[in-house]
Amino acid sequence: MELLKLKPVFKEMIWGGGKLGTLYGKPIPSDRTGESWEAAEHKNGCSLVEGGSYDGMKITEALADMDGMGTLNAGAEKFPLLIKFIDANDKLSVQVHPDDAYAAELEQGELGKTEMWYILDAAPGAQLIYGFDRDVTREEYAEAIKEGRLNELLNFVDARKGDVFFIPAGRVHAICDGLLIAEIQQNSDTTYRLFDWNRVDKNGNPRQLHIEKGVKVSDVASSKGKERTLPLEYEAEGAKRATLAMCRYFAAERVEVDGEAGFFCGESSFNIFTVLSGEGVIAGREAKAGDSFIMPAGFGGYEVGGNLTYIRSYVPDLAAERARLEKAGFTAEQIDGVIK
Repeated sequence: MELLKLKPVFKEMIWGGGKLGTLYGKPIPSDRTGESWEAAEHKNGCSLVEGGSYDGMKITEALADMDGMGTLNAGAEKFPLLIKFIDANDKLSVQVHPDDAYAAELEQGELGKTEMWYILDAAPGAQLIYGFDRDVTREEYAEAIKEGRLNELLNFVDARKGDVFFIPAGRVHAICDGLLIAEIQQNSDTTYRLFDWNRVDKNGNPRQLHIEKGVKVSDVASSKGKERTLPLEYEAEGAKRATLAMCRYFAAERVEVDGEAGFFCGESSFNIFTVLSGEGVIAGREAKAGDSFIMPAGFGGYEVGGNLTYIRSYVPDLAAERARLEKAGFTAEQIDGVIK
């Protein structure tokens, strides 16, 4: 078995910027690069293995050869996760994603999309949109879209470096300008745009909206006061660790290593490493800020050395995760705050 480095897929967007090049040294195609798909195997983009025995292969091909998908992913029809960096130089559209049932019915085999954001950098005064600031009716919501005053109903939230936002399917949301984000999500690219700030594409045409579908799948209850998820921080295995958020689809943990630390990857799921800062060595592979790797399930013990911070993403066994956090000394209330 070996740790696999991944080659990202870049997405140029009307709202994108150049930070992925300046901060992480990525070979972005332009200063309108909005997304870097770090770990992806989707019809709209695949991040292939870079170097090693599996150079140029898709994630599932390489993991299958190492029997490394993990017991929790046995029988999955597609790779379950999609990990991105997002650089918002301008506001993204106000949007919403369907759940699995709705996506399966109307989106030709796509998964639903539950996601989480970890704020990597935030300009002074940066905000994002997280649901509604009060309960609304579906009729009121649809009328506000048609009349161009949807912003009157939305919950605008200040965003700071280190914040965590968990966004279930059905939650209306938007990333606003001045934010750099790591996004962990289900492997889906289905987005229903509700409002796009009256922008036009390069041909002068308004971007497509999906109002009927979007209103139908949206959670119209207030999200006020429910925005941030508070990470559970502790020290273990010689590292500073923080469980950021988890649900039945994914878990995300921030790990900070200064020196050397030992870890273990069991049989339940592959692990994805997204390096946020610093440099060092992960399981024998040199790693620096902006790099992403995938480790096959069953890899066993491994060492991380250097001075670096990364997010480890994986598919969790929620009962086992709850037991692990209880053992680390967290209360049931604290644990319920990160397990969604």
